[in-house]
Amino acid sequence: TAATASTTTATTTVEQTASPETTLPTTIPTSAPTSLPTAASSAAPTTSPTIEPTVSPTASPTAEPTRSPTTSPTASPVTTAPTSSPTESPTETTLLYRPGDLVNFEEGLLLSRGLTAKLIATTGRRVEYSDGTKSSTAFHGRPDGAGMFEDTRPGNPGGWMYVGNSEMKEAGTGGVGAITFNKDGEVIDYSRILDGTTMNCA
Repeated sequence: TAATASTTTATTTVEQTASPETTLPTTIPTSAPTSLPTAASSAAPTTSPTIEPTVSPTASPTAEPTRSPTTSPTASPVTTAPTSSPTESPTETTLLYRPGDLVNFEEGLLLSRGLTAKLIATTGRRVEYSDGTKSSTAFHGRPDGAGMFEDTRPGNPGGWMYVGNSEMKEAGTGGVGAITFNKDGEVIDYSRILDGTTMNCA
């Protein structure tokens, strides 16, 4: 009996030592955690984006574009396009005056090409005007040095005067005479502007 009891006691001790109950935690965990872990981030951001812009765009521009320019263009450019070739072929006839090329002989004068001569006054004769009348005084003798001047007197705009010396040797017979032309080069007057001198020379 004593042996049996010992055996029993030993067995009991072994069983108590090997029993799993000694490894159980003092506090039994709940069937589920107190806080569920987040499986993923929230489906939407904390601040939702605006569906439309804060300022709605205008349906059309503030100022409607003009359908046509404010100033209509001219049908053709202002400047004239140059021709591909000159309108006239240049010839020697286009050169009207060739100084030193003495080819014309008129009124006792040998003239360069392009020049002509016209007799407008003769010593001792009255000067003929463009209207057919004549001067009251004869043209002076021995015409010498002369000059051309603008006629600034009223009534003859654009006109000029030929003023020439009279180199007469006799005492008191010289002087200065003047022929007046209008703007078209026509003779309209002759008069003596100086008398009583002698041998007026240039």
